[in-house]
Amino acid sequence: MQVTLTISDELYQQAQLVAELTDRPVHDVLVASIVLPGEQAVPSHLAADKAISQEIAAYLNMHSGLLEVFAGQYVAIYQGKLVDHAQEFASLFSRVSQQYPDKFVLIRQVETEPEPVYHFRSPRFAPRV
Repeated sequence: MQVTLTISDELYQQAQLVAELTDRPVHDVLVASIVLPGEQAVPSHLAADKAISQEIAAYLNMHSGLLEVFAGQYVAIYQGKLVDHAQEFASLFSRVSQQYPDKFVLIRQVETEPEPVYHFRSPRFAPRV
């Protein structure tokens, strides 16, 4: 069954964080997070990571300025500041990994919308004829 839900930006950011950390699509995290009362939806050690939340918030706050200068490029945000940018993800990732080993640095492609909108379709099964 296809269902459309409206969720808060904060809940979506948490789901996106879990998806990035667990290398899963956001929709899988959201579906897996729908639980019965009494169960924990998002592991607290992932959702409570302030550094990640702060970098995401900084990116969202800077988005309009970044879009004017770096549209389509990848940007690296560390401690709330733009620290690097590149056309290619791989080159930026390589530099960031060398400059900030063992630190969380948010890398995002600057697109028109600060957070992408996802539309999920539920599978439908047709009877065999």
